[in-house]
Amino acid sequence: MIIEAGSPLRRLPTGMDRAQAHFLDGIRLSIEILDLAHQRLRQTLIAMSDRSNSLGRGVGVPLAMSDAWTIIDLLHRLSGLLQQVPKLKDRNRCPSFRRLIQDESIETLRNAIQHLNQDIRKRSDLGWPVLGVLGWAKFEDDRQSAVIGMLRAGHMTVNTTPIVNPLGRMIHDHPIGCIELRIESAVVQISDVMETVKEIAADLEHSLEGTFSQFPERAPTDFLSLLGIKFPKADSAV
Repeated sequence: MIIEAGSPLRRLPTGMDRAQAHFLDGIRLSIEILDLAHQRLRQTLIAMSDRSNSLGRGVGVPLAMSDAWTIIDLLHRLSGLLQQVPKLKDRNRCPSFRRLIQDESIETLRNAIQHLNQDIRKRSDLGWPVLGVLGWAKFEDDRQSAVIGMLRAGHMTVNTTPIVNPLGRMIHDHPIGCIELRIESAVVQISDVMETVKEIAADLEHSLEGTFSQFPERAPTDFLSLLGIKFPKADSAV
């Protein structure tokens, strides 16, 4: 988990600015959903890399694309929240923040799916599948060989698309890496950006620990309520 149970993002002070608290909640939940979508995408791609696994011929395609595009949308949202959260010191000097905010491919891909109805003709004329191309590399245990995956969801066309080249790339979490989503020249290196998200969470937690030390009382978070009810028996029809 990127956000641990004891994180200051889970224990916001009771006396802090309400707008700032909402921004931090948005940031924390965005990172947590990103983490979940990324881990699920990794597991799906590991399964799809096995030629004997039928997942790639069924639910694996929408599952992988759903999580990949969820990650793009949340990266865009996280970038916006980080730029606008009030009273956040040193945001412009933090390398992890800058890397995410300045990644123009995230906004390009996010806009591509948001305006799909407007861009779909252009994309089809160029031969790109409707949701782009998802690529990855799944490494064997000896790390001396790998399966290179490419998923083009939807209608097949005759043009070629680039595949992942793992040479010289950092593999952050064996056995799957180099996950990327591409439309035309815009590509988001999902595996690399998720490492940036981890750094953002750590940098933000470090900054907040010092700020929150002056607020001894912390507010509860993530409250779940369950209410059980019983329905009366309906009268039998005469």
